[in-house]
Amino acid sequence: MKVKKKILSLLLAIAMILGMLPMTAMPVYAADATQIKIWNGTEMQTYTLGIDTLPTGLFWNSTDNRLELDGYNGGRIEHATSGDELTFYVVDDSTIDGGEENALRYSYPTIDGVAGKTLTLTGIKKSVMNIASCTIKNITVKVDQAGTVMPNGYTTAISGNIFVREDGRLEVELNKETDNPYPAQGVSNLWLYDNGSANITVTANNAKTTDAYGVIILYLYGTGDCDITVTNNGSGNTQAVQYEPNIYSSYNVTGAWNSPSVSYTAVDPNTNADLSALTCDLGAVSPTFKSNVTSYTGPNYPYYKNKAGIAATVAETGASLKINGEAATSGVLKYVPIAVGENVIPVV
Repeated sequence: MKVKKKILSLLLAIAMILGMLPMTAMPVYAADATQIKIWNGTEMQTYTLGIDTLPTGLFWNSTDNRLELDGYNGGRIEHATSGDELTFYVVDDSTIDGGEENALRYSYPTIDGVAGKTLTLTGIKKSVMNIASCTIKNITVKVDQAGTVMPNGYTTAISGNIFVREDGRLEVELNKETDNPYPAQGVSNLWLYDNGSANITVTANNAKTTDAYGVIILYLYGTGDCDITVTNNGSGNTQAVQYEPNIYSSYNVTGAWNSPSVSYTAVDPNTNADLSALTCDLGAVSPTFKSNVTSYTGPNYPYYKNKAGIAATVAETGASLKINGEAATSGVLKYVPIAVGENVIPVV
């Protein structure tokens, strides 16, 4: 029998509850690509997929409607029309070199491929990867920003939203060498699902640099590891994550999100001491339940109430549970006595 080790306190008292406005999902309009632009050494050349012969290492698979990279080692790739979506399928290790421009500039790409293969994106100035939204799965995507040419603004590895899932992995290495005060930024927004994982390293070598961040906004929904390290020789903020991460799975955390280094390692399911839900029959608890939050405030209640029903659901089947010192059943209300004023109810 496993024993719950975390203690959650539920404070039933009159309290002012402060909340954050929810994020509103914006509609996404995308269309399958029929053309693509590829750097030919002199200019961006437009190719019609399924008709034109593509550069060496690139093939159009009309059956699966995807662009296959089979040992491609060439210039940058862009959408022909903003809003295009396309699957880039890596058959064998490939490299897209952006030079001073974006290595991959595409609205809605999915990067997939043969397990164990790697797609490497390189650049020295602008964002190496400039996308609206990209899903990575089954392969490793490496993004290398050398940062040796001064951009007009931030030195960035990835601009946009990255979703890593289904055995996908993202590896980012950014070095800011240029003599300007703008910040260094590894990834704009990063989501990890399933067993998708990430390793982000940002180094701001120039002393004029102000802030340096590994990830701006981080969401953890899965079981994959996430390691972020930031080194800054400048005078500004040096943080692994700019804003407090949104964590919806169970992780062991080494370091802190607002420190130069943080590591998230998924909790072994055999030793998981988390809850997956917590409710009170008198009303909603605050803040909204998350498995990594261990203290909650209960709702206001009438003075004549002398008991409250608390239901806690264990994340791991078979784990033991106590509410207010007494054995309880996962997911079933346990009634505990309450009095006027503050009531601290431990959930173990």
